[in-house]
Amino acid sequence: MQLSLRFAAAAAFLVAVAAPIAFAMTPSAWVDDEYRLCMGDAIVEEMNQRVDAQRTYSVAQVSDLEQYRDALDRAWEVVDEDERRDVIRDADRAYRDAGRESKRAFDTRVREVKNASRDAQRACREGLNDHKSFVRNMCLSTADCRSKQVCTTEQGVCDPSCPGDVQSCAQVCAGTCERSTASRSSTSRSSSRSSTTTSGDRPWENYQSNGHVCRGSQECAAGYFCSTNLGQCNSSCAPGSMACAQVCSGTCLLFPINPPASSSSSSRSSTGGVQGTSCQPYRCADGRDVPSCTADGHPINYFQNPCYS
Repeated sequence: MQLSLRFAAAAAFLVAVAAPIAFAMTPSAWVDDEYRLCMGDAIVEEMNQRVDAQRTYSVAQVSDLEQYRDALDRAWEVVDEDERRDVIRDADRAYRDAGRESKRAFDTRVREVKNASRDAQRACREGLNDHKSFVRNMCLSTADCRSKQVCTTEQGVCDPSCPGDVQSCAQVCAGTCERSTASRSSTSRSSSRSSTTTSGDRPWENYQSNGHVCRGSQECAAGYFCSTNLGQCNSSCAPGSMACAQVCSGTCLLFPINPPASSSSSSRSSTGGVQGTSCQPYRCADGRDVPSCTADGHPINYFQNPCYS
């Protein structure tokens, strides 16, 4: 009994450890669906062509038989027995030759159909290999990766999850599994693929949000950017949803106003405001400086982002 319990515990541990590895090695479900669709289409097309060939052959056989019947009918109208025997012999020969020709045409057509089907099925297998290669290191989240790896979707990368030649694949936000120490390089790769907002070292939670869900900054109002640009990837589907395609989504955040660091040597007022208030101007993302104080040193309280006013 104790041996059985130990074996069950060991098996459960191995399954838990192997689960993320198994996903990384196993293609996405659409790969098999696409292969089955391709093979099904190829085989159905072959059978349709063979049915047509068989129908054509059957029509030819009936035509040959009708011609044979008419020839025999004419033969028995001949009065001379020797001449009638020759006519019947010629009719038999013509019928045999016609039958051979019809059968030869049928066999040739079937052979062509089988060759075309074999080529189509070979293309399906090649497509299967290509699709397996496409998704071999794909991930939707770090849970899909091996130990000590992270999915680049968590750094804001949003690659297509489907190649362009497939029918049954739902396009979602995908990335690749990389070592966790390579997160900086993956973020750099993300920056080259989409517009990135200069955010300094502030975490995305510290920005003011208008609550609007977005997949990119183009979906946000003026003066806001999408938190996906900071590597924030939320679930786009409600828990338990079956018909929703999961993509990388975020929240529209107010574009940051970053005052220049006090150690900066750029030209700006170094005069303190009333009661020691710093009057260094705000630096907008487009490079403009917006004053933070009035001329007499009192702070200006903006009701909205002055960079977009």
